[in-house]
Parts: sequence; structure tokens; C-alpha cells
Amino acid sequence: MSEELSESELPPVETIVKGFLKRASEDPGVAKLKRELELSKKKNGSTLDFFYSLSMPKQNRSVIIAQVDKTTDSSEEDTRSFKWTQPVVFDKGSSSTLSSLEKDEKQEEQRKEQSEPPRQLVLEVEVEPPMPERFRATVESMNGSEVRFVIEKALTKTDLTQQNNRLSLPKKQIKTDSFLTSEDKDILDAKANNGIKALLVTPREKSVRVKFTKWRMNNTFVYNIIGDWFKEVVDDADNRLEVGKMVRLWSFRDMSQNSQLCFVLDYD
Repeated sequence: MSEELSESELPPVETIVKGFLKRASEDPGVAKLKRELELSKKKNGSTLDFFYSLSMPKQNRSVIIAQVDKTTDSSEEDTRSFKWTQPVVFDKGSSSTLSSLEKDEKQEEQRKEQSEPPRQLVLEVEVEPPMPERFRATVESMNGSEVRFVIEKALTKTDLTQQNNRLSLPKKQIKTDSFLTSEDKDILDAKANNGIKALLVTPREKSVRVKFTKWRMNNTFVYNIIGDWFKEVVDDADNRLEVGKMVRLWSFRDMSQNSQLCFVLDYD
């Protein structure tokens, strides 16, 4: 290695570049690469297509990088600042590179999982609507107990006609039949089913005598409230019952009347 030259002793830049290009053109590998590039340009119209036509699988195509050595060569003044070396090929499809990428992706996924808040399992539990306070006072005055939510349904046209005179309580819409005692069920399942005497508290808090029955229909059945249903409930304009209105029905037992079955009808 020669001693470091002063700025005045360095050759002009043009001389260095010309010397570098001359050395590069004399290199057999560069000459071959130049011929292939020119051939590719004539054939495909672009030198970039040359790199895509290299004889290797697509996933293993490589990037060719010309490496430049900036060390000073004391024996050649025209290439004092540069030294040409053979191109170095880095294989993008190598197993070491893929392993590194897979490792980085896995670490990124783990980081995201740790940063996300833990998922909480939410169980949807159907909450039965409580009986309104104004009716609770009525139930207490009757020494009532065993309050049960029975059904919520939209009133149908047949629920409000005088000819049908009944409020239907479909089996699939009934929340529970626990409001019926075993004796009540025996009466309803008997062939001579005349129903169970009951009391209905209307939305206007009027007590009406009705009957609770069970009608069989093919392979299923439907509960009904009959008796004075139309006359005392539907036909009373103060109750404001109409087709499509959502109503709710609760049951309770009147302990002062030998545990008589009673109902409360209301709507929002």
C-alpha cells in the first residue's frame, strides 16, 4: 500500500472514472453480462426482462449487486479510488432467509396477541320482566304469593273478536308452566275439561272472573283464557287492547281464596 497522497497529487475524477470503465470492460464476466443484456433488450425490448428470464425457479430469483471496493491500489493510478470485483448474488429463496422471515412473522403475531385484551365470554341470559309496582300492591292486598312470569305476546285478531272470546297462550311461547299445580294439570288433562276458575287483573286494575283451559290441537296444545274475556276485558275501551300490541301476563296465587289461580295482564 503506497503512502497517502496529498489532494494536489490525486488524478482528476474523469481519469479515475475512465480507468474504472476500462477495467470493467476488460472483465470477461462483465462482457458476458453486457452481451446477454443487449440480447435481451433486442428480444424483449427491455433490459429488465433479462433478470426475469434467468434459468432459476421464480421463488429463487436473485438480486445481483455489483460490489465496489473503495480501497486504494498503489500500483494503478487510474483506478486508485476503486477496485472492480465480481458480482455477488444473494438468493432471496434461501432457507436461512425464509427461516428468518417466518421467525419475524411469528414474533409479530405473538406481539399482537399479547397486546390485544383477553376475550371475555358473555352469556346472554334472558331476564324475565318484573311485575310493575302498581300491580304488586294489588297482589299484596289480595294476600297473593308465588308470582310467575307466564308469557309475552302480540295480540292477534282472533284474541280480540267476540266470536272467539279467548286469549290464546301458545305452548311454545309459554315461559313456564310452574304456575300450575299437579292438581291443576290433572284437571286440564281430563277428558271432561271444563277449565279452572281463575281471576284476571286487567291493565286498568279491574278484577275479572275468567277460566283457564287447555285445548288440544293435533300433536300439540294451547292454553286459553276464556269466560268474560271479551265482555270485561276486550270490550272495555279503558284497556286499549288492539291487534299487534305486546302484552305480558303474570300469575300468582290468592292465598285468601284457597290458593286460587290469578293473572295480571299489562303492556308497556
